[in-house]
This record gives sequence, structure tokens and C-alpha cells, in this order.
Amino acid sequence: MAAVTVVVFLAAYLLVLLVRVEGRLRSLDGETAAILGELGRQYRRNAELRELRRRVGSADYVEEQARGELGMIRRGEIPFAPPPGFNP
Repeated sequence: MAAVTVVVFLAAYLLVLLVRVEGRLRSLDGETAAILGELGRQYRRNAELRELRRRVGSADYVEEQARGELGMIRRGEIPFAPPPGFNP
């Protein structure tokens, strides 16, 4: 009789452990999916930054920034500025 009680107790204990481990595995699966998603975003961001680094060294980028940020023009160009209050 005592042996049966011990076996039942051990079986119940192992079942509880199994349920807890399964819950933890599901939690880790969710964390893994989130981490893989973040890794993918970081890879894309890294590619964007590499492209920006490549472009920054080009003359086209320097000209684009000089025109857009500083309002510079080339010799012989006529600047155009819309009148104050102009809203297309």
C-alpha cells in the first residue's frame, strides 16, 4: 500500500513539473520570436546605415545637403522662393 502511495505521489509531482516546464518553454518561444523580430529590424537598420555611410561620401550627397540644408545654389542659377503666405 505504501509503495502505491509513493508511486502516485511521484507521478503527481512529475506531472506538475512537466506542466511548469511546458509553460516555461512556451514563454521562451515567445521571447525567442520577439528577439528574432528585433534582430531582423536591427539588420535592416544596419543596412540602412551602411547605405547612408556609402552615400555621405559622394559628391551628389554633399550637393543635396548643401542645397537642401544650407540653401546654396550653383553659379548662374536663379533662386526661386515662393511669396510669403503661399500655400499650394
